[in-house]
Amino acid sequence: MTLSICGIVENLLLSYLKKMEEVTMEFLNEFMLPVVLGICLCVGFVVKKWVNDVDNKYIPTICAVLGIVLAAWINGWAITPQIVLSGIVSGLGSTGLHQAFVQYLEKK
Repeated sequence: MTLSICGIVENLLLSYLKKMEEVTMEFLNEFMLPVVLGICLCVGFVVKKWVNDVDNKYIPTICAVLGIVLAAWINGWAITPQIVLSGIVSGLGSTGLHQAFVQYLEKK
């Protein structure tokens, strides 16, 4: 049985996308800290809604720095590249989660 070029390309693309999904989930499972994400989400929300002197463009930076501090605290104040990365990913993930939630509510 001969597969067409389109069928071969489609199979390759689907297997690549499946592998990338697995890699992404492994990355998130390893570096995303739900507690840090939740705290950063709440702090970012409070800063956005109740602190008028802070421009919105600084909120991701605030959440990233707070994420690093919280991740270091959770890990006994150890500072390693993995802890810094998990803090940044969790802190910035909170801003992305906030935006996804806002867009979901606006579409509803």
